[in-house]
Amino acid sequence: HGTIFVKNNVTLNENLANFIGNKGAEQFLIYRYGNNSTQLTTYKESIADEKCYNKYILKSIERLDSLYHSISTKESEELKIQKKVNLITEIDVGVSRLPLHKMKSYFNYSLRAFTEGNSFFMSFSRYDSQNDNFEKEFNEKYHSNLKLYLKTLKEQYKS
Repeated sequence: HGTIFVKNNVTLNENLANFIGNKGAEQFLIYRYGNNSTQLTTYKESIADEKCYNKYILKSIERLDSLYHSISTKESEELKIQKKVNLITEIDVGVSRLPLHKMKSYFNYSLRAFTEGNSFFMSFSRYDSQNDNFEKEFNEKYHSNLKLYLKTLKEQYKS
């Protein structure tokens, strides 16, 4: 946020901060330990898990949104809550089918959806919904050159 900050665009700022932080961490590990190091491999596995999980949760947000739009105003509050709990349970159980290296930690993390409700899911929109766009631009347009990408972003988003 100290390098690039776009006024009145929290979602872009948080998504960009996560993306740049991850790329910077990867480059640091390559510099410090080497391209074939255990540290880099472990980091890449954790990032792969994070991407897979986040993509799943972002799709789950769409499912929740569809549920909310399908609920009739005539339905009892109890039925509305039960439908939401059923879907969140289904989403949580679905985590066990994801190809994750550290399954247990993500399954346990997903349990927070029951206590945090919509705020659990909305944090993924705020922090991770634009990662694929940044990744594509970073790889295709800037050939994975972080310095060039940051320079261009600074010019594009005057802080």
